[in-house]
Amino acid sequence: MNSKTPMSSPQDLEHSQKAPLSQFRWLFFLTTGLAVLLLALVVFQLIFLRSLSNRVEILERRAELKDVTWLGGSIIPNANVIQFLNNGFSIEFEQVIYEPAGLHLIGYFGNPKFLTLHDVRLRFSARKNAPLEDFRKGSNETVGDLTGSRSLEEIGIAAAPVITIIRPGTRERFDVTIPNVRYTKDGLTLSVSLDGGRYTYNR
Repeated sequence: MNSKTPMSSPQDLEHSQKAPLSQFRWLFFLTTGLAVLLLALVVFQLIFLRSLSNRVEILERRAELKDVTWLGGSIIPNANVIQFLNNGFSIEFEQVIYEPAGLHLIGYFGNPKFLTLHDVRLRFSARKNAPLEDFRKGSNETVGDLTGSRSLEEIGIAAAPVITIIRPGTRERFDVTIPNVRYTKDGLTLSVSLDGGRYTYNR
């Protein structure tokens, strides 16, 4: 019984060679597509994280932008003397003039802190010192270099114009007149407060 070995035609041989090549191309395109998709996801994630970081930074800056409402402290109206308030800021009067309209003060407000002040206002309250004979040793109230027992009477109050910006380690000029304030032999005490505006920390 004769058996015949089937002969492969050139077409079958070409088809058998094309099959692995077709599979390779399909795998190549699939791998390339996945790589492009993965790259796009990474780029999108980086853009998203950068946008999120920028928004967080803006929120942090807004959170740092705080209102200024600090009590200052008591000082005496002496010219060319740097006096420090309780909150660390400083006042130096360049001129202290008693005028018919009141006590005219020209000077500088100093900022030694690591923060920038925006749109702040200085408020001055003038109080008449008690007569010297009314002071007694050992009481709790201080007026200048003296210690006294009587509360001080407020005789005038005024706010200086708004200071737009005060950067760290700088000082800004102010000019204010406290009405109804006259010179007295017992002297005056000025209470200074800082309010209004905002401040930001400097890193």
